[in-house]
Amino acid sequence: EDGMKPVKSYSACTKLFRRSLFQDIRFPEKQAYDDVVTNYLLLSKANRYIISNRKCYFYYIREESITKGKYSPKDNDYIRAGEQIARMTADSVQLRELGKMTLARFQFTCLCKMLKYGCEEGVEWENQIRTAIPIIRSSKKGLMKSGMPKNRVLIMLLLCLNIQLTIMIFKLRIKSQ
Repeated sequence: EDGMKPVKSYSACTKLFRRSLFQDIRFPEKQAYDDVVTNYLLLSKANRYIISNRKCYFYYIREESITKGKYSPKDNDYIRAGEQIARMTADSVQLRELGKMTLARFQFTCLCKMLKYGCEEGVEWENQIRTAIPIIRSSKKGLMKSGMPKNRVLIMLLLCLNIQLTIMIFKLRIKSQ
């Protein structure tokens, strides 16, 4: 039981796919967050899908897992996955806003990881903030309606107020590490 929790996520480990969907789709190798774009491709190729509330998978949370620990260059794969989804949905009237919101959510998640765990040496976190904040601002209304927990909405709104203020908050956080 220790370290185990039921999974409610978009991760590939929470899905069953028909083998035929994988005829021309593969998980990328040597890429963190490899399931993000792959899930999008598989779900967009599927004719239908079923959602169940049945809990049949438990995920072991390790301290050194990809979602824990300091922000590192491998976390940029998450941002790249969001950018790829935004590009794939850009020509679709129905999905364009969802693609932009996905990228904004990924950017916000990375900022939260930096705030919570800090950054590895050499990460250009100021550039990351300068890039992320305008993207998050552009999808702020959609993110607020997305079911994000209220405490995260508050953090998002505070970070979006002013880029210089956000950089100052991060500088204080880094000094306290």
